[in-house]
Amino acid sequence: MFFTGMADTELRRHTGSFPATLRKEKTTHPVFVLHARNTGHLLCPCSSKGHWRKHRYIAEGCELAMKPHVMDRDSFLIEQYRFTIPLDHRFQKSLCFCGLVPETCIRDQRPEK
Repeated sequence: MFFTGMADTELRRHTGSFPATLRKEKTTHPVFVLHARNTGHLLCPCSSKGHWRKHRYIAEGCELAMKPHVMDRDSFLIEQYRFTIPLDHRFQKSLCFCGLVPETCIRDQRPEK
């Protein structure tokens, strides 16, 4: 599942070092649910800036299921910063559900252009 709207300050609190810089304005990053669990979901942040040989990514143009959302760019899964978010409304209120990512949209390597 793909969500938008997680505050960078909240991401930094959960990951310890992502994102590398915090801006003065309230910025956010999307997050991807790696595993849904009964006690909390395992997430990783996403970024449009990634290294295609190092990070899996959700491909631009991917049509997400359950919502009318099409990915407008490649979104890299920054999986080295995995964290669990509790099933608590305080954490979920800022997140916006964009849809379920079909497995066919998750790529290991970007084709050469």
